[in-house]
Amino acid sequence: MDIAVLIVAIVYSAGFWAVCWKHPSVALALIFATAPFQNDLSAGLGSVKFSFAEINLVLALPMFVVMLVTNRRRLQTWPLLWTSLAYAGACIASGLVKWHGSVAISAFIQVVLFLFIIVPIFALLGRRPEDMKPALWGLLGVGAFLGTMMVATRSQTILEINKNGLGGSYACALIVGVELWFHYREKPTRHKNILLVLMGLVSMGLLLTLSRGGWIAATGGIFVVAALRRQFVLLGRAVVVLVPLLAIAWGLVPQESRDYATNFNSERGNIKQRYLNRDAAMKAWQTNIWFGDGIGLRKELDATNFVVFALGETGIVGLVTFLGMFVAFFLSLWHARSKLPRNDFAFSLLCIGGGLMMSRLLQGMVDHYWARGPTMMSWAAAGMATGALWYKPLAATDQLQRARALLSLHLLESLRRGRDATPSLPQLTRAELEAAQNALALVKNGKQVSNHSAREARGENDALAELAQRLRANGH
Repeated sequence: MDIAVLIVAIVYSAGFWAVCWKHPSVALALIFATAPFQNDLSAGLGSVKFSFAEINLVLALPMFVVMLVTNRRRLQTWPLLWTSLAYAGACIASGLVKWHGSVAISAFIQVVLFLFIIVPIFALLGRRPEDMKPALWGLLGVGAFLGTMMVATRSQTILEINKNGLGGSYACALIVGVELWFHYREKPTRHKNILLVLMGLVSMGLLLTLSRGGWIAATGGIFVVAALRRQFVLLGRAVVVLVPLLAIAWGLVPQESRDYATNFNSERGNIKQRYLNRDAAMKAWQTNIWFGDGIGLRKELDATNFVVFALGETGIVGLVTFLGMFVAFFLSLWHARSKLPRNDFAFSLLCIGGGLMMSRLLQGMVDHYWARGPTMMSWAAAGMATGALWYKPLAATDQLQRARALLSLHLLESLRRGRDATPSLPQLTRAELEAAQNALALVKNGKQVSNHSAREARGENDALAELAQRLRANGH
């Protein structure tokens, strides 16, 4: 390895770890928002290829482990854990049936990375649901940037990313934009107008890719968002606004490309090749109908249908456990949808998780499921939704108590810094101090905003005790 590259890698790693420790929301944004850039950065270092987002994910892992060890975060079992373990077991069993060498290692690393690393990191690394906003807005910004480039160049390949990879990324960005628009639509902000502009650029890019899998993915994901929110009428209004932009974008597409996008003739080259790959996968499945021909088969053929290739490489057991993960996930979302207020951002994370997981599942029916960028985004969104499932919003009275506790901490900080806080002290009555202490009890009993660590709770306890002592000394 070149010494300059090594130095850059060390400096970047140190900087990323510092950011991850101090501002985890920024680290999550660097993973999620850069996922559309699927370019291989391995530089021939081995058989395993990795993108910039995957580098950031791997760098986040040791910091996440440190946070768990030091009790800054508390690991829990998540709805997908047991079904994910079952699918991983099916992959191991299929590998024992037939080993495909380095491609099997690469395929299994993907399984571990998406199912067991990215989900808990995105569920727990953020302290509260709002910590995911930089990642979501960042993805929308990247999608709009790529969409603008596609409109300007009228090329189906941007930055060496092919149309199917772009289509999946555009679909994810559009689903995120739709849910954020639902979230902000009743708030007195300009976010709605900004979102419409960004979604317009993303939609135009998605249309110009001519990726039918991307179109299907976006449609299915948006449908899930609307179903969870029960907002089909509002969705229709948003579509009316976007239709003129899509019509303009379609007018920019050459006639030859339009014919390509609407032609499903089985004798056409790429469609015919898909049938040949499907037949090869089914033939491989016949070697062992229960565990398939071994994990890694999807790396040796053009795996454009996850059902067929799940059968081919992991058999019936693999397909059933693979689909079981999605069943468990969507059931958990459906049960949780009534427990969170619609205006709570945690509910938006539920919708985004459901939308992105469905979009990836549908695109995997006609294209590569285990693609680097969109699959990472969908499982990261599953992690966000998992964090939202653990989130317990405080009741109105508890929120008031929590606010008073924060006020007491603010006053204490003023005293510590030597400021004259006397005018504010009489405003904090003994009843309010008791309310603050009650709020602290809620924190200690786990009824606070999710991911609030035990160490932070102890810190608040010490701070409140010191404040109470100072208040008594001042006669309050």
